[in-house]
Amino acid sequence: MEKQIDNVKRKLPMPFDSGLLYTIVAIYYVYASRYIVKLNLSTEINLVLSQVLFLVVPPLLLALIKKYDIKETFRLKAPKPMEVLLMLVISPVMVMAGFCAGFIGLLAVKGIFGKVYIA
Repeated sequence: MEKQIDNVKRKLPMPFDSGLLYTIVAIYYVYASRYIVKLNLSTEINLVLSQVLFLVVPPLLLALIKKYDIKETFRLKAPKPMEVLLMLVISPVMVMAGFCAGFIGLLAVKGIFGKVYIA
């Protein structure tokens, strides 16, 4: 049985739309990236601008042009309090885990090569 909301069929993206979006973004990236570099912005601003232009704008434009339900298409919903709490607890733990993994990697390099040069 097809899923329906209020007896109205939802309009969601099809696999063809994903392929079309991927192709357009790839072509867009090839031509637009050289203009972003010519703006002579700092590296951080350049990265943020590229992320927004190539990852956020094309899907939003496709959704607006094809008149998709934005909330349903992008699965926008507020996080539950438990999810927020887990995020706040897990984030510092993962930072420490990353630090420990890097330290273990340095010890492995020192064990294999004898010296570790930190620039």
